[in-house]
Amino acid sequence: MKTGHSNTRLSLDRERMRFVYKVLSGYDTTLADKRKTALRQQLRGLPVDLRTNGLATMVASLSAAKDQLIGEKILASWLLGRCPALPDGAGTTGKVNNRALVRRCMECSRLEYLALQQEAVCVMEQAKLLSEALWP
Repeated sequence: MKTGHSNTRLSLDRERMRFVYKVLSGYDTTLADKRKTALRQQLRGLPVDLRTNGLATMVASLSAAKDQLIGEKILASWLLGRCPALPDGAGTTGKVNNRALVRRCMECSRLEYLALQQEAVCVMEQAKLLSEALWP
């Protein structure tokens, strides 16, 4: 018999997968093959980068590189608005972009930051897997 916790986890995993699929498949026809390859390679390393450097540093790097697909369309959109596991979209009001996500990382408590970072790792793992499947 399954517990409520495992059902909740499966639901959250499914929500993440749906969200990332919708974002990546929306770019399927608009991105050149070279850009898809570059994004796929970048997504391979981001979960490790998150664990090594932390969420705020990684988002700041994405922002400096003007990476809107990964930084804003996936991470900021999920963490600041779409993720049902974080209370009130991580407490964000206003714009959902890299700058807002960095600001949220700087203003939140240590526990909230760790929750944001863990959720970011999970969504980046999903993005990595889906990019491999969608853009072989």
